[in-house]
Amino acid sequence: MTEVEWLSSPSPVPMMKYLRGDVVGKDVQHAGRTLFRVPDYPHSRVSDRKTRLFSCACCRRIWHLLNSEASRLAVEVAEQFADGQAAEEELSEAGAAAGAVAEAAYDAIHDPLETEAVAGGIEAVDWIHGAWELASDGSAAERAAGDTTAQRAVNLVGWEDAARAVGRSQKYEGAEAAEHRMQAELLRCVVGNPFRHVGADITWLTTTVQQLAAGIYADRAFDRMPILADALQDAGCDNADILDHCRSEAPHVRGCWVVDLLLGKS
Repeated sequence: MTEVEWLSSPSPVPMMKYLRGDVVGKDVQHAGRTLFRVPDYPHSRVSDRKTRLFSCACCRRIWHLLNSEASRLAVEVAEQFADGQAAEEELSEAGAAAGAVAEAAYDAIHDPLETEAVAGGIEAVDWIHGAWELASDGSAAERAAGDTTAQRAVNLVGWEDAARAVGRSQKYEGAEAAEHRMQAELLRCVVGNPFRHVGADITWLTTTVQQLAAGIYADRAFDRMPILADALQDAGCDNADILDHCRSEAPHVRGCWVVDLLLGKS
């Protein structure tokens, strides 16, 4: 991937492949059979924290589709875990609860349809695809929360389910592609430009700048980003990448590379 491709990509898929680099891993075996592979990314260009926060940002775009408290809590716990404010046990419990909601939503639609089809003598091939699509409408968003909370989030599952949830809820061709375009914008907000290193001059970190950055992060007050740009400029910052991002109309989310830079997060 080139810098131009990164800045213009309409999908997070190639972007994440570039960030993750070559995948290696260890096979988990039982009785001589490989059950699954635990992936590892030794040359990753992005931290697990940022990957998780990106997945959470994708889930927050479908917040209105997360109808259960367990699903919303799953996203919140994942964010807390990313910042070291929740234990792995809490993360696991939240993921299991959100996953159970997704399974229940699916089963509530799928099982009655299967029973009806069998009773009516309908062949499985004639109903299973439609049943799957209909059932997925009720669970895709919930599953996105579960996948984001679970350890699988670092394997890039949560954001894919979030895109599918939007596509299934809106039910028109191109919805998933549109969501991927927005997710690419979110990823650029979280990661910045990996082809161009930007550092923070210590003279920029005035009390005003640090307080603004901390408040934006804690309160998700991204409407204050232009104010942060003004404060940085007053402190002597003349970096166009930083100032332009703060003043950009593109979406800003927790994990924003500029806010992280000022707060010393990675």
